[in-house]
Amino acid sequence: MSFSHGGDEVGSLVMDIGTLNTKAGFAGEDTPKAIFPSFVGTRNMQDKMQEDNNEVRYYVGHKQLASPKDNLQVESPFENGVISNWDHMERIIDHAYTARLGVKSCDHPILMTEVPYQPRQHREQMLSLLFDKFDAPAVFLAKNPVLSAFAHGKYTALVVDSGAYGTCVTPVHDGYALTRGIVRNQFAGFSLDTLTKQLLEKARKGESVHPLYRIQKTKGKPATILPQDSNIHPSYVDYSLRGVLHDAKEQLLKISDAPFDEQRNKSIPLQNYELLDGSLVDIGTDRFVVPERLFASDERHNNAQQQQQNDEMGEFMPHQNAVHMLAHESIMRCDADIRKDLYANLILTGGTTMIPGFAKRLENELQARAPMNIKVKPAISSAALPTEKKYSVWIGGSILASLGSFQQMWITKQEYQEQGAAIVHKKCP
Repeated sequence: MSFSHGGDEVGSLVMDIGTLNTKAGFAGEDTPKAIFPSFVGTRNMQDKMQEDNNEVRYYVGHKQLASPKDNLQVESPFENGVISNWDHMERIIDHAYTARLGVKSCDHPILMTEVPYQPRQHREQMLSLLFDKFDAPAVFLAKNPVLSAFAHGKYTALVVDSGAYGTCVTPVHDGYALTRGIVRNQFAGFSLDTLTKQLLEKARKGESVHPLYRIQKTKGKPATILPQDSNIHPSYVDYSLRGVLHDAKEQLLKISDAPFDEQRNKSIPLQNYELLDGSLVDIGTDRFVVPERLFASDERHNNAQQQQQNDEMGEFMPHQNAVHMLAHESIMRCDADIRKDLYANLILTGGTTMIPGFAKRLENELQARAPMNIKVKPAISSAALPTEKKYSVWIGGSILASLGSFQQMWITKQEYQEQGAAIVHKKCP
């Protein structure tokens, strides 16, 4: 569906800036046109003619972050799942508009996705950024779980989103996210990265796992590990290593249907895995032990520092509960008359939910806690869908922004100028 701007019909854009990757494209299309990392590299470039004049150079996108550079610091615009660096966020949005989509931001309305626990002031700041900096003709902010539900043809569902920084469970009813039922923790993909790295180094007898840029391969010869350059910033090493660990997670990790007992499963067959440097490791029970943490509560995290973070986040406290406990708590926070529908409509999204066995384990754990007259239906998981269907949040936004009935829901530039940024709470509930 097009939007009338300046007398011309123009297509709307959909942008989903996730904590790991950014997806951007045109409303009404099946897949995003652009997918790139939600990270920004910064590098101080000293002017040789003026020693006191330091220019900061920015790097965004796969190509610009593909190879190491001296003192290139790589950062995320997010902290604890919410935006913490608006300058970096602006760079990511600009890269999507100009370098990847090749459009003028002033010519296209934009539907921007957001997490369901986004602070009110952040919602207003995003609206102001899109109107004031990018001169968008119209804007709409849509919550991720609602869009995931739309992508799967649901208006009522329990959406379990486990991505890079944390796991969030949101009940959606009649197309709206029920804020009182939102619960989340801070254990997800990046936490599993750390544990996977430890798993591999244990299997390698303490030898470190190396990022790709340090591995030099010559045909017919064993790979050589290049020495670590002291000028490479630690944040770039971590960023580059995540790609290696992501592959290892996909190939190795698996979740059992019931709580995993390591002692009773010592005879489990070993799985062989080849690292990027060509070395082979055999992984046994640790394949199950590592992702088991997703379904195991850990009270050790409930310390004073965590409590302070809880207080700062307000009503959306990052619990350290297991995934199924978060889902159960979310359902119980909702009215009794919609709980049956939530149990029957589970939607899984985010890379962590794609670990083999995740959907079945969640179903089993929830069924064990559900009332006897309630049947928990198998979850709709992106893991069972083709690759292009894994971007359910973006796809939901593409569907929504292309509906004829949606066009009256845009916040126009005139409305923003007349009523201010607070209008976002009225028109984008």
